[in-house]
Amino acid sequence: WSVPAGRAGDMVIRAKCAPHLRRILYELAPQSPLLQNYAQGSCPAGKHYCRITPTGDVTPCPYMPVSAGNVRQQPFAEIWRNAQPMQDLRQPQLGGRCGSCEFSKICGGCRCRAYATHGDYLAEDPACAYEPGQHGGEVITLPEEQTFGFDATFTLVWSDDAQTRLKRLPSFARGMVAKGVERYARENGLSVITPDVMQAVRERAEQRYGRRFNFRSFFRGQSS
Repeated sequence: WSVPAGRAGDMVIRAKCAPHLRRILYELAPQSPLLQNYAQGSCPAGKHYCRITPTGDVTPCPYMPVSAGNVRQQPFAEIWRNAQPMQDLRQPQLGGRCGSCEFSKICGGCRCRAYATHGDYLAEDPACAYEPGQHGGEVITLPEEQTFGFDATFTLVWSDDAQTRLKRLPSFARGMVAKGVERYARENGLSVITPDVMQAVRERAEQRYGRRFNFRSFFRGQSS
Protein backbone atom coordinates (compact mmCIF):
# COMPACT_ATOMS: atom_id res chain seq x y z
CA TRP A 1 0.00 0.00 0.00
CA SER A 2 2.89 2.38 0.62
CA VAL A 3 4.74 1.39 -2.55
CA PRO A 4 4.09 3.35 -5.76
CA ALA A 5 1.79 1.55 -8.18
CA GLY A 6 2.67 3.79 -11.09
CA ARG A 7 4.19 7.08 -12.15
CA ALA A 8 2.99 9.88 -14.41
CA GLY A 9 5.67 12.52 -14.85
CA ASP A 10 6.56 13.70 -11.35
CA MET A 11 3.35 12.32 -9.80
CA VAL A 12 3.54 8.98 -8.00
CA ILE A 13 0.35 6.89 -7.96
CA ARG A 14 -0.27 4.70 -4.91
CA ALA A 15 -2.86 1.94 -4.59
CA LYS A 16 -3.46 2.40 -0.87
CA CYS A 17 -7.24 1.98 -0.94
CA ALA A 18 -7.52 0.55 -4.44
CA PRO A 19 -5.57 -2.71 -4.21
CA HIS A 20 -7.28 -4.03 -7.35
CA LEU A 21 -4.94 -1.72 -9.29
CA ARG A 22 -2.24 -4.29 -8.53
CA ARG A 23 -4.14 -6.82 -10.61
CA ILE A 24 -4.16 -4.36 -13.52
CA LEU A 25 -0.44 -3.70 -13.07
CA TYR A 26 0.26 -7.44 -12.98
CA GLU A 27 -1.62 -7.90 -16.26
CA LEU A 28 0.41 -5.09 -17.86
CA ALA A 29 3.84 -5.91 -16.39
CA PRO A 30 4.03 -9.01 -14.15
CA GLN A 31 7.75 -8.45 -13.48
CA SER A 32 7.33 -4.81 -12.47
CA PRO A 33 9.17 -3.87 -9.24
CA LEU A 34 6.19 -1.65 -8.48
CA LEU A 35 4.26 -4.81 -7.58
CA GLN A 36 6.11 -5.06 -4.26
CA ASN A 37 3.51 -6.23 -1.80
CA TYR A 38 2.80 -7.53 1.70
CA ALA A 39 2.67 -11.25 2.35
CA GLN A 40 -0.99 -11.15 3.42
CA GLY A 41 -2.31 -9.02 0.56
CA SER A 42 -2.01 -5.34 -0.13
CA CYS A 43 -4.80 -4.03 2.14
CA PRO A 44 -2.94 -3.07 5.35
CA ALA A 45 -6.00 -2.92 7.63
CA GLY A 46 -5.27 -4.79 10.85
CA LYS A 47 -2.01 -6.12 9.43
CA HIS A 48 0.33 -3.18 9.22
CA TYR A 49 -1.63 -0.32 10.69
CA CYS A 50 -4.72 0.52 12.71
CA ARG A 51 -6.50 3.48 14.28
CA ILE A 52 -6.87 4.51 17.91
CA THR A 53 -9.82 6.86 18.41
CA PRO A 54 -9.85 9.70 20.97
CA THR A 55 -11.96 7.47 23.22
CA GLY A 56 -9.42 4.62 23.05
CA ASP A 57 -11.12 2.27 20.61
CA VAL A 58 -8.75 0.39 18.30
CA THR A 59 -10.08 -0.22 14.80
CA PRO A 60 -8.26 -2.06 11.99
CA CYS A 61 -8.46 0.99 9.72
CA PRO A 62 -9.58 4.63 10.02
CA TYR A 63 -12.39 3.80 7.58
CA MET A 64 -13.63 0.69 9.39
CA PRO A 65 -15.88 1.34 12.43
CA VAL A 66 -15.20 -2.06 13.98
CA SER A 67 -13.69 -1.97 17.48
CA ALA A 68 -11.08 -4.60 18.25
CA GLY A 69 -10.75 -3.41 21.84
CA ASN A 70 -10.07 -0.31 23.90
CA VAL A 71 -6.66 0.79 25.16
CA ARG A 72 -8.29 2.18 28.30
CA GLN A 73 -9.33 -1.33 29.21
CA GLN A 74 -6.47 -3.52 27.95
CA PRO A 75 -2.92 -3.09 26.61
CA PHE A 76 -2.57 -2.10 22.98
CA ALA A 77 -0.12 -4.97 22.35
CA GLU A 78 -2.73 -7.47 23.50
CA ILE A 79 -5.35 -5.98 21.19
CA TRP A 80 -2.96 -5.80 18.25
CA ARG A 81 -1.78 -9.39 18.63
CA ASN A 82 -4.92 -11.20 19.72
CA ALA A 83 -8.13 -9.32 18.86
CA GLN A 84 -10.45 -11.28 16.59
CA PRO A 85 -10.81 -8.63 13.85
CA MET A 86 -7.02 -8.41 13.56
CA GLN A 87 -6.70 -12.19 13.36
CA ASP A 88 -9.49 -12.37 10.77
CA LEU A 89 -7.73 -9.85 8.54
CA ARG A 90 -4.28 -11.43 8.84
CA GLN A 91 -5.44 -14.89 7.80
CA PRO A 92 -8.49 -13.88 5.79
CA GLN A 93 -11.10 -16.33 4.59
CA LEU A 94 -12.47 -14.03 1.93
CA GLY A 95 -15.95 -14.37 0.52
CA GLY A 96 -17.54 -13.71 -2.85
CA ARG A 97 -15.35 -13.05 -5.85
CA CYS A 98 -12.38 -12.10 -3.65
CA GLY A 99 -12.43 -15.56 -2.09
CA SER A 100 -12.10 -17.33 -5.44
CA CYS A 101 -9.83 -14.79 -7.13
CA GLU A 102 -6.37 -15.59 -8.46
CA PHE A 103 -5.23 -12.19 -7.16
CA SER A 104 -6.30 -12.69 -3.53
CA LYS A 105 -2.64 -12.54 -2.42
CA ILE A 106 -1.55 -9.69 -4.68
CA CYS A 107 -4.74 -7.69 -4.15
CA GLY A 108 -7.20 -9.10 -1.62
CA GLY A 109 -9.60 -6.20 -2.05
CA CYS A 110 -10.32 -3.26 0.23
CA ARG A 111 -11.68 -4.67 3.48
CA CYS A 112 -13.25 -1.36 4.50
CA ARG A 113 -15.19 -1.05 1.27
CA ALA A 114 -16.40 -4.63 1.73
CA TYR A 115 -17.59 -3.77 5.24
CA ALA A 116 -19.30 -0.56 4.12
CA THR A 117 -21.19 -2.40 1.38
CA HIS A 118 -21.93 -5.79 2.93
CA GLY A 119 -21.46 -5.27 6.68
CA ASP A 120 -18.73 -7.94 6.50
CA TYR A 121 -15.06 -7.02 6.25
CA LEU A 122 -14.27 -10.40 4.66
CA ALA A 123 -16.81 -10.02 1.85
CA GLU A 124 -15.87 -9.16 -1.74
CA ASP A 125 -14.73 -5.66 -2.67
CA PRO A 126 -17.53 -4.12 -4.77
CA ALA A 127 -15.16 -1.70 -6.52
CA CYS A 128 -13.47 -4.46 -8.52
CA ALA A 129 -15.07 -5.60 -11.77
CA TYR A 130 -12.77 -8.59 -12.31
CA GLU A 131 -14.38 -12.01 -12.67
CA PRO A 132 -12.11 -14.75 -11.22
CA GLY A 133 -10.89 -17.50 -13.51
CA GLN A 134 -9.54 -15.42 -16.38
CA HIS A 135 -5.96 -16.23 -15.32
CA GLY A 136 -6.37 -19.96 -14.75
CA GLY A 137 -7.98 -20.02 -11.32
CA GLU A 138 -4.82 -20.73 -9.29
CA VAL A 139 -3.77 -18.14 -6.69
CA ILE A 140 -0.94 -15.97 -8.03
CA THR A 141 1.88 -15.11 -5.64
CA LEU A 142 4.89 -12.84 -5.97
CA PRO A 143 8.51 -13.92 -5.40
CA GLU A 144 9.75 -13.39 -1.84
CA GLU A 145 12.13 -10.69 -3.03
CA GLN A 146 9.05 -8.66 -4.03
CA THR A 147 7.16 -9.27 -0.80
CA PHE A 148 7.22 -7.32 2.45
CA GLY A 149 6.58 -8.99 5.78
CA PHE A 150 8.86 -12.04 5.68
CA ASP A 151 11.52 -12.57 8.33
CA ALA A 152 15.11 -11.96 7.24
CA THR A 153 16.71 -15.38 6.89
CA PHE A 154 20.26 -15.82 5.62
CA THR A 155 21.58 -18.54 3.32
CA LEU A 156 24.91 -16.76 2.77
CA VAL A 157 27.39 -15.31 5.25
CA TRP A 158 26.63 -11.72 6.29
CA SER A 159 29.31 -9.57 7.88
CA ASP A 160 28.48 -7.87 11.17
CA ASP A 161 28.43 -4.47 9.46
CA ALA A 162 26.05 -5.74 6.78
CA GLN A 163 23.67 -7.15 9.40
CA THR A 164 23.79 -3.86 11.28
CA ARG A 165 22.84 -1.96 8.14
CA LEU A 166 20.04 -4.39 7.35
CA LYS A 167 18.58 -3.77 10.81
CA ARG A 168 18.28 -0.08 9.95
CA LEU A 169 15.56 -0.99 7.47
CA PRO A 170 11.96 -1.18 8.68
CA SER A 171 11.34 -4.69 10.01
CA PHE A 172 8.70 -5.49 7.39
CA ALA A 173 11.20 -4.85 4.56
CA ARG A 174 14.24 -6.75 5.85
CA GLY A 175 13.26 -10.17 4.52
CA MET A 176 12.58 -8.84 1.03
CA VAL A 177 15.84 -6.88 0.95
CA ALA A 178 17.86 -9.85 2.24
CA LYS A 179 16.47 -12.07 -0.52
CA GLY A 180 17.33 -9.52 -3.19
CA VAL A 181 20.85 -8.92 -1.88
CA GLU A 182 21.62 -12.64 -1.70
CA ARG A 183 20.29 -13.22 -5.20
CA TYR A 184 22.58 -10.47 -6.50
CA ALA A 185 25.53 -12.02 -4.63
CA ARG A 186 24.93 -15.45 -6.17
CA GLU A 187 24.59 -13.98 -9.65
CA ASN A 188 27.99 -12.36 -9.19
CA GLY A 189 29.77 -15.30 -7.55
CA LEU A 190 29.92 -13.74 -4.08
CA SER A 191 29.62 -15.79 -0.90
CA VAL A 192 29.83 -13.06 1.76
CA ILE A 193 27.45 -10.12 2.09
CA THR A 194 29.21 -6.88 3.02
CA PRO A 195 28.07 -3.24 3.04
CA ASP A 196 29.75 -2.85 -0.36
CA VAL A 197 27.54 -5.60 -1.80
CA MET A 198 24.45 -3.90 -0.36
CA GLN A 199 25.59 -0.61 -1.87
CA ALA A 200 25.98 -2.26 -5.27
CA VAL A 201 22.44 -3.65 -5.07
CA ARG A 202 21.08 -0.22 -4.18
CA GLU A 203 22.90 1.46 -7.05
CA ARG A 204 21.70 -1.16 -9.54
CA ALA A 205 18.12 -0.70 -8.35
CA GLU A 206 18.38 3.07 -8.77
CA GLN A 207 19.75 2.67 -12.28
CA ARG A 208 16.90 0.37 -13.26
CA TYR A 209 13.95 1.96 -11.51
CA GLY A 210 14.97 5.47 -10.52
CA ARG A 211 15.61 6.77 -7.06
CA ARG A 212 12.20 6.16 -5.51
CA PHE A 213 13.49 5.52 -2.01
CA ASN A 214 16.54 6.71 -0.09
CA PHE A 215 18.39 3.53 0.89
CA ARG A 216 21.62 5.41 1.55
CA SER A 217 20.75 6.16 5.17
CA PHE A 218 20.14 2.44 5.78
CA PHE A 219 22.97 0.90 3.77
CA ARG A 220 25.64 3.54 4.34
CA GLY A 221 24.48 5.39 7.41
CA GLN A 222 24.63 8.68 5.47
CA SER A 223 22.07 11.20 4.35
CA SER A 224 21.53 11.86 0.68
